[in-house]
Amino acid sequence: ATLGSTLLAHGLSYDDQEPGMALDLQAMNEDAAIPTGLTIEPVVDDPALRRWVAVWAFDASESARAQLQHVFGALGADPRNPWRFYLGRLNGEPVATVKLFYHAGVVSVQHVVTLPHARRRGISTAITVHALRQARDQGYRVAMLTASPHGLGNYRRIGFQEFCTFRWYRWRPETGAT
Repeated sequence: ATLGSTLLAHGLSYDDQEPGMALDLQAMNEDAAIPTGLTIEPVVDDPALRRWVAVWAFDASESARAQLQHVFGALGADPRNPWRFYLGRLNGEPVATVKLFYHAGVVSVQHVVTLPHARRRGISTAITVHALRQARDQGYRVAMLTASPHGLGNYRRIGFQEFCTFRWYRWRPETGAT
């Protein structure tokens, strides 16, 4: 109960919070229309994974994107791994990402991003529903995620419900945290 104040007392700073949400995949609202020109593909090789990272990390610095390419490249896009990447293309242009992580009978939805110029067209909802259908088809029943303010309404429309709050704290070595 006192974790937040303990972290602050030891030099960490409060960063942000997001609701933790869950969904029964059997009760998912699948009414999301696929926007005209949108295709969704599983990422199954290194070139596609590089395109996925470029979209997901679109606002990162060039050096950060290179590091992310290295990290995600090490994870790999092999469909036998417990994670799956999906790339959304609008009229052939990569514009959206989602990643699912499968473990302990639950699928975690992560890295839902749509490039700014393609937002507000239903793309992130469509790619998320598509990925969740894949999880359901593989026998998964429960999905969970943390929701940014940008995605909260989309997740609620799909049927996710809030169950908790995640609070993020940041350690910055220059502050002298112990």
